Order: sequence, then structure tokens, then C-alpha cells
Amino acid sequence: MRWIALLLLLCAPAFAENVPDTPLVTGPGFQQIPAPLVVITPVGGSQTTLGAALAAACPRTGCTFTGPLNMGTNLLDGSNIAFTGGSLNGVSVGATTPAAGAFTTLGASGAVTLTGGGTALSVTNNATVGGTFKVTGAVTGASFESPSSTGLIISPGPTHSITFGDPSYGIGNVATMSFASGANQLTVSNILQSQYWRTPGSTYSLSGSTYTSILNFISNQNGSFSGQSGFAYVLQIPTDTVGVTGGSGGFGVLNVISNFGGTGTAGNRTPYLVTLSQTAAISGDSSAQQYTGASLWLQSSFNAGGTNTSTSSKGSWYGLNPQIVLNSGATDHTLTNVWGEGDLDVKTGASVRDELGGSIILEATHAVAGARSNIVWLVGAQVGATSTWQNGYTYGGLDGPWAMASGATLEGTIVQVNCGGNSKGCQFPAQLATFGTDWSYVDFADQSGAAFRSAGFSVGGDGTVNVGAATIAPTSTGIAIDATNYTVTGTPSIVTAGSAAGDSTGQNNYWPGDVVYGPGNVAKGQYKVTTTKAIAGSVAAGGSGGTNGACTVTDASSIGDTAFQLSGTVTGGALTGSLTVATAGSYSSGDPFGATPASVAVTGCGLTGAKVYVGMGAGTISVIARDINSTSISGTKSTTGGSGSGLTLSMSSSQASQIKIGSTTAQVVMASLPTSCTGQATGTLWNNSSVLNVCP
Repeated sequence: MRWIALLLLLCAPAFAENVPDTPLVTGPGFQQIPAPLVVITPVGGSQTTLGAALAAACPRTGCTFTGPLNMGTNLLDGSNIAFTGGSLNGVSVGATTPAAGAFTTLGASGAVTLTGGGTALSVTNNATVGGTFKVTGAVTGASFESPSSTGLIISPGPTHSITFGDPSYGIGNVATMSFASGANQLTVSNILQSQYWRTPGSTYSLSGSTYTSILNFISNQNGSFSGQSGFAYVLQIPTDTVGVTGGSGGFGVLNVISNFGGTGTAGNRTPYLVTLSQTAAISGDSSAQQYTGASLWLQSSFNAGGTNTSTSSKGSWYGLNPQIVLNSGATDHTLTNVWGEGDLDVKTGASVRDELGGSIILEATHAVAGARSNIVWLVGAQVGATSTWQNGYTYGGLDGPWAMASGATLEGTIVQVNCGGNSKGCQFPAQLATFGTDWSYVDFADQSGAAFRSAGFSVGGDGTVNVGAATIAPTSTGIAIDATNYTVTGTPSIVTAGSAAGDSTGQNNYWPGDVVYGPGNVAKGQYKVTTTKAIAGSVAAGGSGGTNGACTVTDASSIGDTAFQLSGTVTGGALTGSLTVATAGSYSSGDPFGATPASVAVTGCGLTGAKVYVGMGAGTISVIARDINSTSISGTKSTTGGSGSGLTLSMSSSQASQIKIGSTTAQVVMASLPTSCTGQATGTLWNNSSVLNVCP
């Protein structure tokens, strides 16, 4: 009777706990313990463990509890206890109803699967992964985060790397870094290296005056450098053996594209800007100190496939190839300037030895001439182009004042004075050339033009030289000297002094010293504006304190030889209404407002602070060179040039009647020459029907 010991405990006073009515223990070789089963603690004794109480009842081979086992506060002790269901410490055992659990150390020799919503795995201390950390499913909002105000460190350890993506899958969007507002900066304190760099093509909406550069490389440098070249940022293709078979759109290192246009577009555009600024004084530098904004360097030491320099040459090198293309529909634009504008600004207080607008220099090792042509500056056209150029090389004009000094040479040579940077430390080659100007391949005659033209002189396309009214023309037997052209006589009188309106725009004013040009077709006349005068005016500021009524105000600038006066009306103590010229005045040293049109202070009628706008026209002119024309010039003629516009002159002309050869006291006059060679000595000039001949 293996359970007799338990039944004997019924004899003592006890506190009993009922066990469910179902059989509790089953097993080989013993009977079921009928319910209820009572476990009793004897009076004055110690509580025994269930393991001790059941030791005699349960064989070592194990037993099975078919009903609930309620131990109260008793201890379940054993070295091999398994729970395959139910609950443990209030936590369900198994995967049916998972719940939270706390452990000091958690180990697993096999795979660990964490599922469910929320934070599936939360680590409050360090986490170490000895193998591969891999996410195999679709992940939304995955992130590595650090607590607020602390840094996040991802370190692969020394001599290792962090790899985003699997190289075996090729190049793609393998990693994305997103930043919250106000924290959009990734800082790398050493080298950041990548095989490819690109942006996703985002759209940046701008507002205000602040601009954040999409790509912004900044570095400061100091110390010393002794190498041949050093650049903070390098774009380099060390080797290139690509066979480019496409179009001529380009294949190279850097492609800068900036597309603009559409509703709201405004302002200038500069896709490529280089700024080199000296920010402090330099001393002790013995180098050449050549500062270059941009250097374009093309070089080769190899044949490009050509077999000769005539019919089978290969390889065309262009140091620079700017292009402007206005396609159909690009209408009403202001300017196309292929080579761009080079600006020079040496300000007051600065100094420089030489000023050059540009230079083309043969380097010291240059030794071979071109096999076909050697041209410093070529203006040409491709087949099919329409010839539209009107001036091959031009000084002045367009939107700026005359830039050449009064003592300038427009086209010429200068004496060589320096041998590179070695003063006169080498032999100067003789300054030799075959032609100064060669227009022998240009047809000027069919346009009735001239190969050369200046005031009072021109050389026609057929070789005829026009000197004033005289012509020296080639003939089949020699030359013909004649005087058939018409020359403007006297000093032309001013018909219309100009068109300046005398308003706030300040347009079309003439200044003393302006040179205007006449209509001559053989040689244009030149006429200087010697004085100017007021031709129109308007109120700029009415002033105050004036006497009401008709009023004449006087120029207060003290510039004119005679001050202008304008008539108007004072109303309410101020100059108002329209103004008329009462006295034009005379100005020989400058206009009353100076070099730039502005309002001019006036006095009179008790006014204080009154100012006017005044339009200035030509007062008097003088003749620099007369117009020479192939036909008579008479009547009112328009002029061109000068600061203003609208000046017209009344002109008259006369045809030459004689040719004088010799000094004033020793002239040859056709009318006084013999009309034949009879009785004349050899070499005597004679008048052969108005043709000058020489007696044999």
C-alpha cells in the first residue's frame, strides 16, 4: 500500500486544501489516488515539500498529473521539470498567446523569431551581432535612432567598412538618408568616397534672399606647397579608351546644364561662375604671380590617325568653343555675343604696368607653322550660312562711349622693348611683314565702296584715290588726275539744334565737343559741336516762396558762358506748368547739369529750391573735315553721331574747278598751260582738252 503514509496523516489536526475530484496521479504499478486528496501539515511540525510527500507514492520512472495541481506558496523543486502548456507565473506557455517576459540572460542555439506589432525587439543596453544582421521582409519606417540630444555612432571597427546593399545585385538605390527639418546635414570628417554620386532630381522652391547650394564644397588652406599643381577639387578620368560613335554633343568629364524659362522666370543666369579674389596683401613672393580665372589646357604627344597634313589630317583641337543657338521661335532678343564680354576695371588708387584686352602668345617651344594657314584671328562661316556680319572689327558704338585714348593707334605695331621677363636679355628679331593691310581678295568696286576711307580721303575698290574733291584714277595708259567731286562749302548752318525734350529721362542731349558726321559718300564730313544751348525745359521741383504769376528763372549752375532762362508760372509760391525757352544761353565747357543729365537749380521770382530739367542742343559748330560727295550736296541734311540726336544742318557744295600742282607761289593751273606741244620743250606740261599731258 504505497499511499498508506498519506492516509495516516489524517489522524492529526490539520489545515487541508482540497484537490479537484479528478484523479491526480497515474502511473505504472500504482492505483489512482481518489479525490479529494488532502495534504496536511502536522501540529508543531514543519511543512514538507510536495516532492518529499510524493516520493514514496510516485515511482522514479515518472508520473502524470491528469488534473490541476495547486501548490499554494509551496516550492516546486527539481532538476528536470518541463512545462508544455498552461501558464507559468501568470504567463501563457507556448506560441498560442505570447506575452512579455523578463530574463537576466537569454540564450538560443537556434533561430529566434520575433513577430507581432509595435516594438518587436527592444534593447536598452548594448546589442552584439556576431554574424550577419539581415532584414529579409518588407520594412516600413525602419530606422536606427538615438535618444534625444545624444549622438548615433555606426562603427565598423578599424580596417573594415560599412556596405549598403549587396554588390552582386548591381548599382541601384541601395541606401537613403533622410533628415528632419532643421537637421539636414551629413558631416564627414575625413574622406567620403563613392563610385557614383547623384541627386534624385528634387524640386527646390525658393523664396526670399537665402539660397542653400545643392552641392557646396568649402575648404580653407594654409601652409606651403611645392608641387607642380594642386587643386582642392578634382574631376578626373585617368584613362579613356571609349569608342564614341554617336553625335557631336560631347563626351568628357563635366557637363553643366541649366534649363530655365516659363511663367515667373526673371533675372540673370550664370551656369558657370569663377571668382578669384586676393583678400590680403602679399609680400616676399618671387614667383611670376600669374593669376588665372580659368585655364583651358589641351595637349597631345601622339598621332590621332592622320597620315599627312594636306588631305588626310586628323584631329582638330579647340581651346574654347562657345556657341549660341537661337532656334525658330526665339524672337525679339537683344544681343548675341559669342565670345562674351571681357570687362576691365582698374579703379582710382590702383596701378598696373600693362593693360591688355586680350593676347595670343606663341610659347617659347613653338617651332612649327601650319601646313595650310597660320591666322591669328579668323572670321568665317559654314557652308549654307547667311552672311550677316557688317563690321569685321569695330571700335566704339552700340551701348557705350568711345573707349580709345585721344593718342591711341587703332591698328598698328609697337616697338619691342622687353625679352620676356629678362628686359633686353635676348636678340630681338626684326619686325618684318610683307603687307600691312591686304584686301586684294575683296570686291569693293561692285558696291561702290572703298578699301580704305577716312575724313577727306578714300581708296576705292578699283584703286582710285579720292583726296578731297580730286581723284587719282588708274587708266590703261597711266593715271588720270581730276577734280569732279563736290565739296561742302563754308560752315553749315544749324537748322534743328536737336531733339532733347528736357524731361526726367535726360535723353538726346548734345555736349560741347561732340563730333557729328555728314552725308558724304566719298568721304564723310566731320563737324564739332563747339557750344550748346537750351532748347527745352520742364519743372523738376517747384520750390517755394515764389511770387505768383508769370516768372522767368535763370540757370544757377555758373557753368555757361551765358546762362539759359526759362519762362513759366508761379502758383501757390511754386514754379508750375510748362516752361518755354526765354534765353537759350551758350555753353562751351559743359552742359549745366554736368556729365550726366540731372535737374538744374534755378533762381528768380523769389523762389527757393526750384529745379528744372533742361534739354541741350547744338549752339554752334565748326568744320573738322568737309563732306565729299560724288554729286551736289544742298539743303537740310541729317547728321549722325554725337551724344544727342536730331541735329540737322543746311549745306551747300561746289564742284572743283582746278588742280594746283606746286606751292602757292608756284602753281600749275590747267587754264594757263599751253594747249599743244608746238614749240615747247621736252617735259613741258600742256593742256590737252582738260587732260594734263607731258610734251615728248
